[in-house]
Amino acid sequence: VLLAAASVMELKVWVDGAIRVVCGLSLDTSCQDVVIALAQATGQTGRYVLIMKFKGNERNLVADECPLQQLAKLGPLAAEVQFILRRNGPSLSEAPQKPSDDRHPPPQRLSELEPVKHKGPQKLTEPQKETELWEHKVTSAAVPDPNPGLAQELKELEFQMKQNEIDLMYGEDWEKELKVEMEREQEMQRRLQQIHLSIDDQNYEIKVLQARSEHLEQDLQFKAQTESLSPEVESWQTGEALQTLTQELHNRLSEFVDKQYGQTYLVTCNLCCVLQDRLETIEELNKELRQCNLQEFIQQAGVPLRPDPKKSLAANRVYLSGILSLDPFFHKCLLKQSACLSASFYIPVAMEVIGTPEIND
Repeated sequence: VLLAAASVMELKVWVDGAIRVVCGLSLDTSCQDVVIALAQATGQTGRYVLIMKFKGNERNLVADECPLQQLAKLGPLAAEVQFILRRNGPSLSEAPQKPSDDRHPPPQRLSELEPVKHKGPQKLTEPQKETELWEHKVTSAAVPDPNPGLAQELKELEFQMKQNEIDLMYGEDWEKELKVEMEREQEMQRRLQQIHLSIDDQNYEIKVLQARSEHLEQDLQFKAQTESLSPEVESWQTGEALQTLTQELHNRLSEFVDKQYGQTYLVTCNLCCVLQDRLETIEELNKELRQCNLQEFIQQAGVPLRPDPKKSLAANRVYLSGILSLDPFFHKCLLKQSACLSASFYIPVAMEVIGTPEIND
């Protein structure tokens, strides 16, 4: 198993099924220096590679990588890492027909091993006997736990503490993401206000068109009355002209209203769906942020408190009530949470918010 503490600065490496301890290392000690030191200690030649094993996954370290820096990145999870020295082939100068005993001196002891080069005063030791002695003491001194439930709960708390430390590392990113989502929400509200203004402008244009149509009808009636034709011909021409103009005017108004309101309905419904998704995302981020703050408070206070789901729910309701008070139209959209599930619900929601303009014939 691996051991790498900042005060001891040593590294345990599995070599041919046995543990070798490399001492005197620093954070800048490269993988190549560790491999050379272990190869000199074992007295074997060939090409070696240092493998980092974590949770069943193995990764070959390159020559410039620093093992202790890799462990520092993992934090409390470094205890689950194993380093393995594996021989992957003979050296370039080694001849295949000659045995290695004729070309190399006998293996050196770890106590006679030279320190790692270029990395300060370093030393390679072999506390294998001491490790076996401690393992024997631990095995012989193993006593059954009088309360297995407490031991299991302690393991769960330790695991939860590791997870909390990892989550706190990402707390700042969650806060930034929350700010971005709030800015997007404000942008959506500004767009909704612009849509409201556009709808008001369209209603005003419709009223202007209706006034023009009424004025045209009055002009036609006045012209019909001033003409010197017979009453039958005059009434027939006037009625035909009025009918044609009225039909044409209604057709144009219908096309204009359908086109404008159709686009407005689609934009409004899409914005409702986007706002609903943003609110759900903001709510999830708020929950995660409060959970992180609570976990940080627990770690600072040193008391294993459990989060109160009722208080978290009340805080969510207070936050959502503050958002709903920003815009009445936004509140109406939230009351229709299923507005994005079917297209048949888009037009009733838009008609409820926008209102149907009254067209006076």
